[in-house]
Amino acid sequence: MEGTRPLDNTEILQVSACFTGTHESRNRGLFMLGVGTDGCISELLSLTIADVWQNRRAVSDLLFDRSIVKGGEPLRAVPVNSDGRRAISDLIAWHHEHYNCTHKNRPLFPSRNGQGNPQRMSRRTAHNALQVRF
Repeated sequence: MEGTRPLDNTEILQVSACFTGTHESRNRGLFMLGVGTDGCISELLSLTIADVWQNRRAVSDLLFDRSIVKGGEPLRAVPVNSDGRRAISDLIAWHHEHYNCTHKNRPLFPSRNGQGNPQRMSRRTAHNALQVRF
C-alpha cells in the first residue's frame, strides 16, 4: 500500500505498550502475533488454544489451514518469534485468569463476552484502531 512502511522494533514496543483494560493481553497478543507472523486478521481470529499451545508451551510454528488461508494454499506454516511465543504464553495465562479454562478448542481470541471469536474488522477499521502517533 502506497505511503505505508513496516514498523521498526521501537515502534512495535510503543504500540504494544498502549493496550490497557480487561482485554489488554488479548489485544496485545493479537497485535504481536499479527506483526510477528504477518497473519491476516481472519487467520489470527480463527486460532484456537490447541493451534498455539502444545505440550504446555507455545508452538514455534503456526499452521494455518486451507479453509482460512487466502489464495487457496493447502497449508501455510509460519515461524513464531520469541515475542510471539511470549505473547502466546501471556494469552494462556490470561485465559487461566479470566476464564479458568484453556480447553484446546477454545478460541485464542474470544469476544468480549468470552464466547466465540471477535467479529472480523474491516481493514480500514483495524487500521484506524491501531493508529498511534509517534
